[in-house]
Amino acid sequence: MQTDPIADIETLRHKAAALTASYRRAAWVRFVLVFFPVPFVVVLVRLQLESWHYYLAGAAYLGFSLALFVIDSKAAGKCERAQKAVDEARRAAMPVPVATTTPAPARAAGYGWLRG
Repeated sequence: MQTDPIADIETLRHKAAALTASYRRAAWVRFVLVFFPVPFVVVLVRLQLESWHYYLAGAAYLGFSLALFVIDSKAAGKCERAQKAVDEARRAAMPVPVATTTPAPARAAGYGWLRG
């Protein structure tokens, strides 16, 4: 049984669009979970913190930022790979154009291009 390549491309396109929409919906949640807790806790208990607590908070902030970068890079990479698969499938399904024109004759040496 032969499958329709256009339907396959559309299926891939819909999957890529759904994956991208899911990524965009979840991105703000990831950013809030990473960039909100540490500064909020520091502001909340700033009067009880010793000086070395700020170093711990800074390290935690950097650690959370690194975790976000890793998680977000993987999710963005999935979206890019899905879109690349759609583009490659579309390119593979397109017919290759055949050149039907003959190349233009070479101009004579000199300044023929000035005369038009």
